[in-house]
Amino acid sequence: MPRGLARTTVAALATAIAVSAGTARAAPGPTVRGPATVVPGRVVVFHAQGFHAGSALNLVVSPAGKASCCAVRIPGSFLASESGGAALRFRMPPRYLDCTNPWHCTKVAWKRGRRAVLTVFGYLEQATATTLIAG
Repeated sequence: MPRGLARTTVAALATAIAVSAGTARAAPGPTVRGPATVVPGRVVVFHAQGFHAGSALNLVVSPAGKASCCAVRIPGSFLASESGGAALRFRMPPRYLDCTNPWHCTKVAWKRGRRAVLTVFGYLEQATATTLIAG
């Protein structure tokens, strides 16, 4: 094969791979959506979709950017329906645990204007939604 033809073929093949990779669709994963703002101590409702039917869903709320040290688990669990969805109704905790010092965790009140991340855990899957603390 002539050298110029080989380069053209390789370039065309690389372009085809790049285009097909950009248009390939990933399998839809679970999602969670909810209100733009929440008030600590008040009842909120988020909606989860795309989880395995019958999965027990567990919830954790953490300050944005501090998921490794700070969070609060929502008591109980929610069951995903046959379609993989669930209405997640719970009272937004007024405080979260800050465990930056592993020997002494402290309860910290949410601050107005801070972003909070709700993480929903199912069987081998998870989804997150971000909301703003109001009130």
